[in-house]
Amino acid sequence: MNGSQLRRDLEYLTGVLPHRGSNTNSERSAAEYLAARFKEFTLDVEIDDFHSLDGEWLLYASYFAEFTVVAILAGWWPFIAFGYGLFVFLSYLAEATGYRIFGRLLPQYESQNVICRFVAPKPRRLFIVTAHYDSPRDSPLQAPRVRPWLRSVQLFLVLCMVVVVVSCAAQGFGIFESLQFAYDVAVRWTAVGCLLGAAAFLVFAELTCEYGRGAWNNASGTAVLLELARRFHANGLDQADLWLVATGSKEAGLNGMRHFMKTHKLDPVSTFFLNIDSVGAPRLHYVTAEGMLATFQSSKTLLAIAEPAAREFQATPVRHREFPSDALIPLARGFNALTLTSSYETPPEDRLLSDDTHLDVRDDALLAASGLAEAILRRLDHDLGGDQ
Repeated sequence: MNGSQLRRDLEYLTGVLPHRGSNTNSERSAAEYLAARFKEFTLDVEIDDFHSLDGEWLLYASYFAEFTVVAILAGWWPFIAFGYGLFVFLSYLAEATGYRIFGRLLPQYESQNVICRFVAPKPRRLFIVTAHYDSPRDSPLQAPRVRPWLRSVQLFLVLCMVVVVVSCAAQGFGIFESLQFAYDVAVRWTAVGCLLGAAAFLVFAELTCEYGRGAWNNASGTAVLLELARRFHANGLDQADLWLVATGSKEAGLNGMRHFMKTHKLDPVSTFFLNIDSVGAPRLHYVTAEGMLATFQSSKTLLAIAEPAAREFQATPVRHREFPSDALIPLARGFNALTLTSSYETPPEDRLLSDDTHLDVRDDALLAASGLAEAILRRLDHDLGGDQ
C-alpha cells in the first residue's frame, strides 16, 4: 500500500498548482511533474506535444448558431438550405462521436500527453491505461445537479436541428402552402431560437468561468495511474506490453485521446483500453456503457474480467450518460475499452465543483481503484496471454 505517495501526488496536482486547465502553463507543469514521477519507474517516458482546441463548448455553440444561417437561406432557397442544414447536422453528430469536422477550422493551442511504457518479455497484447490530468472549468454545466440532465438537453437540441432541416424540405415541397399560416417557418424559427439560446449559454460558460482544482475530476485518476506505474515496475506483466497514458486537453474535447489514436497505429484485436476517470469518491464503479448522445457498450471481454474482480473491491456497474470519457474515442473506433469511475454518497445538490479539492478525495478510494485496475490487467494478461 502506498497511500502516502498517492496523497502527495494529489496535493501537488490540486494544491501546488492553481489548476490544470487545458492548454495552459499549469497543464504543462502538471505534465512535467507526471513525466518526472514516471521516470522513477522506467526510462521509457515521453511527453508527446500536440495542438488542440481551446474549448469544445465554443465549437458546439458554433454548430447551434449555424442553423440561423440555414433558416435564413430557407427564405430564398429552401432546398439549398436543406442540403446545407443536413451537412451541418451530420457534421455535429460526427463531432459528438469523436471525429473532427468543423473543429479543424478553429484555432489550435499547445497541449501534451505523457506516455509511460513497460515492455513484457513475450508481448502478445497491448494494454493501455488512460487518465486525463487536466481540470474542468467551474461552470454551471459541471454542477452535479445539472449533469444528469445534460443528455436530455442534448437530445432536445438534436431534435431542434432535425426540425430546422425538415422544415426546409417541407417549404421546398410546398407542403404548407395551402394554409393561411406558415407553420413550417414558425416551427423552424422557434427551433432556431432554442439553438441560439443554447449557443449563448455555452459561450458565456466557456468565457466567464475559471478553472477548478479538479481533485476528483481527475487528479484522482492521475494519482492512480502513478500508483499503477509503481506496482507494475515491481511486478510486470508476462505477455502484454503496458502503456500508461496521461492525456491532456480532455476537458476541451477529448483532444489528448484524439491525438493519441491518430498518431498510433493500434490493432483493435490485440489492444485493450482501461480508462481511469474520477475515482476518488467512496462508491467505485465500472462502466457498462457510455456516451451522452450515441451510447457505446463497453468491451464484453473486459466486462467479463471486471465483474468478478469488482466484487472484491465492492465496485458496482453503471451506465455513464454524462460528459464523455476518454474511452469514448476507442469505443467509437471498435476497440476494447472500459472505464472505472466513482460517485459520492452525499446528495448531488450538496456538492459543488468549487469543493473539488484534495480534502474530498479519500485514500482508501484511490487504493481500491488502483487494486481493481491492477486486478483487471493481471487477469486479462493471464486469460488472453496464450491466445494466438
